[in-house]
Amino acid sequence: MIDIDFIKKWEGCKLRAYKPLPKDKWTIGYGATGPAIVEGTVWTQKQADSDLAKRLLEIESQVEGLIGDFTPNCHQMTALCSFVYNVGIGNFKTSTLLQKILHHHTPEEVAAEFPKWNKSGGVVVQGLVNRRAAERTLYLS
Repeated sequence: MIDIDFIKKWEGCKLRAYKPLPKDKWTIGYGATGPAIVEGTVWTQKQADSDLAKRLLEIESQVEGLIGDFTPNCHQMTALCSFVYNVGIGNFKTSTLLQKILHHHTPEEVAAEFPKWNKSGGVVVQGLVNRRAAERTLYLS
């Protein structure tokens, strides 16, 4: 079971649609986008929480489908789903992190991959440094 509060902490929630950057898509809740999210869209906290829970179920299923015979504990699954929620399933599929899981590396060797994902646009971002450190710690707990 995923600790949804861990992911909420890192994602933050906005109940009024916004554009993270001028050229970005309209976004709401915990990072939701799509054709129904337009300027002026407003959600309740219940809508944002429901959307996040639905998307995390999908991510959890995708992660389970990729990790082979590895059976993560709840902390490891939360860390992996937080990572995928942030970087995307495509990046996870091609990551050394996943390869280390599939090749039965130690938890420490797998967890050492989290901090490498600390950049946005090629620039180290302190928020990502902090998030990856928290995911690493959670994975090892």
